[in-house]
Amino acid sequence: MSHNLTYEVNFRVRVDTKPGEVVCIVGDTPRLGSWNPKKALQLSRDGHHNDDGETWSRCVKIPELQNVNYRFFCGRIFEAQHEDEEACDIIVTRWEANLQPRRISPLAYCTKENCQVGVAEFGKYDGKKRIDGGWLTGQTEIRLHLYNNPLHFWKTRHQSQSYSVKCTPMDLRYRDCLMDDDDEVSQDCMVTQGPVPVEAAVLNGSKDNDFHEQDRYGMIYEDGDYMVFKAQAFEPEFLGFTLDFYVNNPSASPGYVPKHVGYAYVLPVNIKESKGTKTFPISGLKHRPIGQITFEYLIIKPMFNHECNMEVSYAQHWKRQRRPVDVGHRGMGTSYAESSARLAPVRENTIASLSEAASHGADFVEFDVQLTKDLVPVVYHDFHVALTLRKKRKDDLQLFKVPVRDLTLEQLQALKTHHVIEMSQNKDLNIDTVDAAEIQPFPTLRQLFQSLDPHLGFNIEIKYSMQLKSGTFESEHYNERNAYLDIILKEILEHAGKRRLVLSCFDPDVCTMCRLKQNVYPVTLLTMGVTALWEPYMDIRTHTIPVGANFARAEGLLGINVHTEDLLKDPTLIKKVKDMGLILICWGEDNHDANNITYLKQQGVDGLIYDRISEFGTKENVFKMEKESKLRLLKDMGLISSSSRSSSGSDSDAGSSSERESPPREIMPRLTSSCYNASSPRKELDRSRSMVDAAGNVPARKFSLQASH
Repeated sequence: MSHNLTYEVNFRVRVDTKPGEVVCIVGDTPRLGSWNPKKALQLSRDGHHNDDGETWSRCVKIPELQNVNYRFFCGRIFEAQHEDEEACDIIVTRWEANLQPRRISPLAYCTKENCQVGVAEFGKYDGKKRIDGGWLTGQTEIRLHLYNNPLHFWKTRHQSQSYSVKCTPMDLRYRDCLMDDDDEVSQDCMVTQGPVPVEAAVLNGSKDNDFHEQDRYGMIYEDGDYMVFKAQAFEPEFLGFTLDFYVNNPSASPGYVPKHVGYAYVLPVNIKESKGTKTFPISGLKHRPIGQITFEYLIIKPMFNHECNMEVSYAQHWKRQRRPVDVGHRGMGTSYAESSARLAPVRENTIASLSEAASHGADFVEFDVQLTKDLVPVVYHDFHVALTLRKKRKDDLQLFKVPVRDLTLEQLQALKTHHVIEMSQNKDLNIDTVDAAEIQPFPTLRQLFQSLDPHLGFNIEIKYSMQLKSGTFESEHYNERNAYLDIILKEILEHAGKRRLVLSCFDPDVCTMCRLKQNVYPVTLLTMGVTALWEPYMDIRTHTIPVGANFARAEGLLGINVHTEDLLKDPTLIKKVKDMGLILICWGEDNHDANNITYLKQQGVDGLIYDRISEFGTKENVFKMEKESKLRLLKDMGLISSSSRSSSGSDSDAGSSSERESPPREIMPRLTSSCYNASSPRKELDRSRSMVDAAGNVPARKFSLQASH
């Protein structure tokens, strides 16, 4: 009887870790956690250190016939919060996010004479380097936003000074000693919520754009800044903050100690909703109020009943050498406007319009998604819809404006609806006419995933009501943010399949939440820019391209989606955005011009969203062309049979070809996303398992590996 050998592989990697961070390995075997970071194996420092960091290692037993895919990541481990819990919680701070994981094959690589190779460099292998930030694996993130001159001191001499703000977390599980009668708070009480520090950034200035740990005396707030503090906790109900204020002296010599003038407390009982604005008194050192601070807070919770893993991520994946993509706006374009000139030939945001754009070579289609009253993601642009009603005692019909979120899916699809613009256009309101199914409004998001060409990419704009500069909202009393986004994201993660997909939103906080709730799909910020066409939003992060780009980079977004009017005014913005490592897509009326399309592509934009895509030359979907080209190459190399069906077959063929006939993984994304349903948010980080052969008694052979082979 033959026995398979078990090799003891010494995984080693060099990482420049931060205080409190550990290094872990996760992979596609049960021993390596099956891509679940909560079941990953923790590595140990081996004492070697240089300018690039210190070396971490761990030996893992692997059967000789097993090929193993794996990744390294950095994180912070939390002990179990309750005695009856076996598992530890982990916060992923950084991880290797290359499209392909590392790979080893012990049988093919190791020899008796030499099994030693060099130490891996974190994030770099196969000639590529990509390190991405983590996502919410079970913890909650709380943010404090300071903007629009939030500090107000009552004394005149204080008002002319500038201040540094320091945000310190407090663990209120120790609140009993915080209530000590002593004037001074015991240091034992100032225990932060685990080892995770507060990070801060100024998202619209020329300095401190990236999140980082605070200096000893915090960060200087200047007029016009948008300052953000953020911290994470697995038990956010116990997380509070102290805000300390120091007088800033720009002309002070090195070593100057800023004067501490006051403080304010933020308790979890004060910030219960997903988002809100609060004003708190600033107390002086004599415990008397000397002013007040106004800030906006945001609470980001992990997705409910859905967790992501580390198998694959497209959050930062974009082939920058590819030609700019053509994106069909709402399919074939806007079909409702104050004027009837140059409208789309098919009703916008319908299956027919989106399919028509695909048939004319669109690489992506852009459409809008929001929830119905019964929480079904549907495709529709406006927050309101007009219903046809009959007046009492008359045969006259009239239109009545209703929020989309106040109607169920059945009502939206059964009732005779109109666009709100039609309320002022004296349209024929014949309620007896019924449109064909493919041009009916309000298709569900799932219908689009199931019915459209799988090569067609989706640019999904998530609709969420925002406050305008006048103080009004696009739609009043809108849905709670976390639950709203969880439903839409879950639908996407479970039904997108192989489809290429980009998420976008005008609301910067929604973009941040989409980025942190999942690690699979990229997110872009939509900006309105400087224009007289519409009333601007209150949020200054949407006002200009530079501010939007700084925000996108700080939050780890793929890029920004900007109004073309700004680019035509200042084309140098294109290079500035690209030099920041962001992709740039543009939208707007100016894109409905062939000369502008050509010019913007020559300037290097990554994509254009425009109407009536059929009117701007003959084109073919770039992803379909790439797949056909690579299939031909594989056939020429003899790697697949010449009788294999090409991507020009049916949609179902393209979406479900066999593994033998499919291109490699880097050509076409996996059918399943790197997320899975989870019944419990807490999993064990490291289970003690042994990996031996079937007989259970074959000794392991030791060697070291570090890279993909």
